[in-house]
Amino acid sequence: MFTRQSTKSKMLRSMLLLSMFLFLMPIICFPQDFPTKPINVLEGYAPGGAADIAFRPLASAVEKILGQPVVITNNGAGNGTVALGLAAKQRPDGYNLGMTASTLLTSVPNLRSTLPYKLDDFVPIMTFAVTKNVIVFKADAPWKTFKELVAAAKQNPGKITYFAGTPGT
Repeated sequence: MFTRQSTKSKMLRSMLLLSMFLFLMPIICFPQDFPTKPINVLEGYAPGGAADIAFRPLASAVEKILGQPVVITNNGAGNGTVALGLAAKQRPDGYNLGMTASTLLTSVPNLRSTLPYKLDDFVPIMTFAVTKNVIVFKADAPWKTFKELVAAAKQNPGKITYFAGTPGT
């Protein structure tokens, strides 16, 4: 009997297969003594948050493939900028990695004049998740579409407020 898989389970399975392929590729193509010790990942988010929950299964799969523990250290201070600053100071040896959202490397440096890191401090090695941003408003709001919201904001400068999870989003 065939069952219909949810989009979420298909996405998770695809992420795990891609991750396994990406981590096995260097091992198969270039045999070497790596890793010989635990791999440390500095994560710029709180434990149990959405990013942490998405990343931990990947880390667990990597542990099984590489035969070494993947140690995740969470530091959600400063919306992830503190963790990236710490990651930028680590030795680039493959044993010290950082995990963050792309906005902290692209948009946020353009919005803040001082950060403990710069884009050139990092080399991206993989994308493991993609999220969608959603705009919502109260059901009884005077507008029903995004176009109407923008028009209302233009007609009433400074009167409409919004909330965003992090700077740059």
